[in-house]
Amino acid sequence: MLPLRSPAEVLYVDDVLVERDPGGWAFSWSERDVNSLIDHRIVRTTDEVIASGPVGRMTAAELDALARAVEREPSSLRWCRERRLLECIVADDLDAALVVLPSKTPMTARINDVSEPILTIALGVAAWKVAADLILRGERLAPPAGTSWDAASYAIAALDDSDGAAVVLQHLLARGAFVPAGGHLRQVRSPRIVHALIDAGADPDGSRPSSATLGGFLDDGTPIAVAVVQGRLEVADALIQRGASLEARDPHGRTALILAAAWGFEGPVRWLLDRGADVACAADAQGRTPRSIALETPDDPCSRLLLGR
Repeated sequence: MLPLRSPAEVLYVDDVLVERDPGGWAFSWSERDVNSLIDHRIVRTTDEVIASGPVGRMTAAELDALARAVEREPSSLRWCRERRLLECIVADDLDAALVVLPSKTPMTARINDVSEPILTIALGVAAWKVAADLILRGERLAPPAGTSWDAASYAIAALDDSDGAAVVLQHLLARGAFVPAGGHLRQVRSPRIVHALIDAGADPDGSRPSSATLGGFLDDGTPIAVAVVQGRLEVADALIQRGASLEARDPHGRTALILAAAWGFEGPVRWLLDRGADVACAADAQGRTPRSIALETPDDPCSRLLLGR
């Protein structure tokens, strides 16, 4: 699963009604459960609002209005600044972001009550201008909280084929944020990024480090095997252009064709066979060959393709 986020996820808002209350301020909104609509109404004192912000999620404009209602300048309140910063990041508006960037490091913002480095957020929403500036400022590369991503794989998987993404990668490499390795190539979704990583020293047939985000079966596959099985054929072509071998083996002794045969779909197998992958290759560490795997389900379209060669 890619680490990308939609703007709606980062900037999610509740339809919050704010009213004055004898106890201070009342925040009301409705939330749909499986079978019903749940109404919420929570009262906070003015001091509590100033210290922690509202209950529920609001836009930057709504938070600014609330700040003025409690007689505070929006820029003086953390919860106003963070929301404004998130909106600038999602819009990839570097000029506006520079106005509200915190002066201390590491720079963080809260998404759904979880504090994350803003470089992590910027990469996840493809805010390349903001991300590039943060890297130049020395912000630490980190994966999203509570995930199995490592920092390098997270950044690489986020990068697309745009000029902005290429600049971000250049800055990361120049800063030494990670050492390019063959295992990182499993996460790439852009031929341009493939070329840049291999040119920077990544082994096109390398299998380390492992990629725990791929779901077990593909974690240790060669970069070309993973790209073909996942349907990223432009990436697979780019790997071949930079020297990747169809017959390279992963730590389990699997070639790309053995892994594709075990995956069981005709498209990846056909793609590899059309490019000369060896159907009669030696067995992997478990004693499997493309044909032995096919014989387990001989009537399957993928198996018929392999057995017919």
